[in-house]
Amino acid sequence: MSDPTKSGGTSGRVVVLAIFACVLALGIGIWALINTSPTAVPPPPDPPRSSPPATDAPPSGSDASTDDVEFYPFEPVTAPPTFEGQGRGSLQVLGDEAFAGTGMSVESRDAWIDRGPERAWAYAHLLVRNDRTGDANGPAQQLRALRVEVVVEDADGRVLAERSHLPVTKVSPALHPGGTVPVEVAIEVPSDAARVRVSPQDFAYEPYVAKDMGEPLAVRKLVQSGPEVAVEVRTRDVVRDAAPDGRFGDRVVLEVKNTGTVPLRALTLNVARLDEQGEILQVDPVRVARPEGMPLFEGETRVVSTYELLVAPVAEFRVELAQATPVSQ
Repeated sequence: MSDPTKSGGTSGRVVVLAIFACVLALGIGIWALINTSPTAVPPPPDPPRSSPPATDAPPSGSDASTDDVEFYPFEPVTAPPTFEGQGRGSLQVLGDEAFAGTGMSVESRDAWIDRGPERAWAYAHLLVRNDRTGDANGPAQQLRALRVEVVVEDADGRVLAERSHLPVTKVSPALHPGGTVPVEVAIEVPSDAARVRVSPQDFAYEPYVAKDMGEPLAVRKLVQSGPEVAVEVRTRDVVRDAAPDGRFGDRVVLEVKNTGTVPLRALTLNVARLDEQGEILQVDPVRVARPEGMPLFEGETRVVSTYELLVAPVAEFRVELAQATPVSQ
């Protein structure tokens, strides 16, 4: 018979040796991982660098002054093409009869429809004019409030859509005699839209006191533009106010006229407000025309204003032309 004590001792030694061998192998593996140099991974290549577009100096004989600084040329915005029954000028605008006897008139500068498979969008660029200029029809008056109703119809006169617009409100600048105010129409309609009907619904006049606005302001140009782009800026009013918290609400009301030969799709002025020491308190970008909105047509005048509460009263205003984008015809 074999001795069980010896058999058990032998088995124990075998187990211990096996465990020791495993621990030794694991230690050798860890040591190898720590001391082995990793494979070098090349860094990703640098992205290509694009050089900023070069800007040309103002051409000889242009209207750029020596005060001009950096130039930011803007590409003209190309008008959509005209197709049969679609595109620019494809909608008829009716409104002369509705405005008769109101002291106002409406002018359509453009009206068109963009048709899709099932729906379409009707667009119209309208100018409402205050004709109460003090002639034989009566004294000069300014328009203090105006609500315009815009209705889109099909060829049979069926109403497809309607929308109200408030081009003049009691908190906006009044429309002076002979002045115009834009009405921008954009309405989703069925694809069989054929015309736009415009009518004044609510309006109010008030006496007009003529005020000498002086000479046009000197406008410092920050953009390069050709001779077809020109604007005239006049100061209609300077409103000075004080808030209950002690800050100042001084603002300037400007009349901006497109004196060039092309409509301006985008027009932005920088209005700088300075204190008595000539230090700039704030510069306000004032958007007269937006790229996504109604252009400032040649000969058209719009009224804009700034309003921000400041910690000091304003002693002087300066105007800069920051953006002027013509519409490509």
